[in-house]
Amino acid sequence: MTDGIPAWLSGVVKAPVLRADRTRRPVSKKAAASAAGVIIPASMGAAFLTCYGGFLVLFLLAFTGFVVTSRS
Repeated sequence: MTDGIPAWLSGVVKAPVLRADRTRRPVSKKAAASAAGVIIPASMGAAFLTCYGGFLVLFLLAFTGFVVTSRS
């Protein structure tokens, strides 16, 4: 059944080696607020079109509030 599928497609490859000098770049709160300003109105509009949209909107608002009020 799997004859002819290359090994790289079947997930048999090794995990990539991570370099120690790579660190996460800081993300500004202004960028997070700008992204939320684009995502939130679109998701609120989708809430009126779907059954579970309201739950998604409230979850997104809670996550945005958490990110904006975090200290780091």
